[in-house]
Amino acid sequence: MLLYLDEAVNGYDAYSILKTGHTIFGEYWPLFAKSTGDFRETIYHYLSIPFIYLFGLNEFSVKIVSFIFFFISIIFVYKISLEVFENRKIAVFTSLFFTFNPQNLILFSLAFRMNIFIGLFLVGLYYFIKFLKLNKGRYLIISTLFFSITLWSYFSARVFVPLFMVSILLVYYKEFLTVKKEFFLSLLIFLSIFIYLFSFWISPQGMARANTEVEYSLIKPILNYMLYLDPYHLFLYQKKFSFMPENSGVFLFIELPFYLLGFYYFIRKKLYNDKIKKILLILLFLSPIPANFTGPLFEPMFFRAHILKPWINIFSAFGLVEFLEYLHYRRNLTYSIIKRVTYMFYILVTINILYSLYSRFYLYPAHRSYLYNYGIKEIIEESKKSKYKNVYLSDKLYFFYYYIAFYEKIDPKYFEKYPIKFNLNTISPFNGIKIKKYIFVDISKIPITKEKSLIIERGNLPETIIKSYPYLKLLKKIVFPYNNKILYTLIEYN
Repeated sequence: MLLYLDEAVNGYDAYSILKTGHTIFGEYWPLFAKSTGDFRETIYHYLSIPFIYLFGLNEFSVKIVSFIFFFISIIFVYKISLEVFENRKIAVFTSLFFTFNPQNLILFSLAFRMNIFIGLFLVGLYYFIKFLKLNKGRYLIISTLFFSITLWSYFSARVFVPLFMVSILLVYYKEFLTVKKEFFLSLLIFLSIFIYLFSFWISPQGMARANTEVEYSLIKPILNYMLYLDPYHLFLYQKKFSFMPENSGVFLFIELPFYLLGFYYFIRKKLYNDKIKKILLILLFLSPIPANFTGPLFEPMFFRAHILKPWINIFSAFGLVEFLEYLHYRRNLTYSIIKRVTYMFYILVTINILYSLYSRFYLYPAHRSYLYNYGIKEIIEESKKSKYKNVYLSDKLYFFYYYIAFYEKIDPKYFEKYPIKFNLNTISPFNGIKIKKYIFVDISKIPITKEKSLIIERGNLPETIIKSYPYLKLLKKIVFPYNNKILYTLIEYN
């Protein structure tokens, strides 16, 4: 398994907290931890700790939390669909579309906080719908607890969840007033957690990510908003962003006509007037808002609108079932024709799902492994088994420090004694940083030494340059197999 940088960050910090109570940067049991340029919620860290304790620090123990939340999300997408439409077929197709969503197969295989966000929110939404149907206050309290915890899961939740809570307060205020005691308790719970977290969000540390990525102009968010609901961008758009599926849209192509049909039938039958079903429109139209403020103009960042997927899947499943029922009640169609058409659609859905799996487990790794810093594990393993006194890394490889800590399983107490200090506002913020035998330097300024050392440079270092120095010897070049691009050059210094 390859590790994305954020996964190595989550994994090692969880390991460090387990061993010492501190992160790699010395924060003690934090709610938000310093990361690569910002401060992030530590909910993933704490949920990973039991698995790291049981299985050790490795790729599986870090990723398993996301796998669990994928399973939770699938279950609750099914349960929500069943509660909303009271139709088992719609629930089955919704969970099927969600499970084999091309981008979900990528994102839920990664140790990302956004997976916790969507899982927790779906659980909260299920209990909120139960409250609306049964008018039992305990369900409102349970849903509020999950919505509140969701605030501490991912950046998008900071915007989406408060907007959602305000929306349901305006739409369902009559229902809330039927359980006044539970409503005010729920309101107190949510506001207490929100205000506490908000105080950090507006601090310099909490605004670190927003100051570098958020577009404060209203023009781009308005122009980008509809792209998140536009069928072309949902089903056909193939921009090569980090977490976009290869040769596939964000959703299964077969969903496209049924998504349109689902939306059409929803409006035509005036289901937006139904107390329960109207919540789908609220969710659909709110979901793109947080992602609107990041990314380039006219290029939707769908992985940051992860919460949008269940509602699109529900509309697609609703449209598919409505279409099949329409065929069934057509008097001018024979049973054999209806049966053949139904089987044809089942076959097309199966083919699309199989292609989604092919795209995720063959095409995506072949084309995008470099995004997961392909070759780093091999380099560190080579360094571990060697007898090199020092390993000099180009200061361009600043992201290596978390991978070194992760794969070397460095005792967190080392960083208490030798803390990592860098300034991202300088030209070479990692120049001079040392982690045991690993030293980040400007490769052109490696000090002359008699000790046998390993030098790691990013990209291709021509052999003519290496041969011009008698004390340098080319060991190997790490090549990305798909396009034979040279990612790293390993040189022996003797």
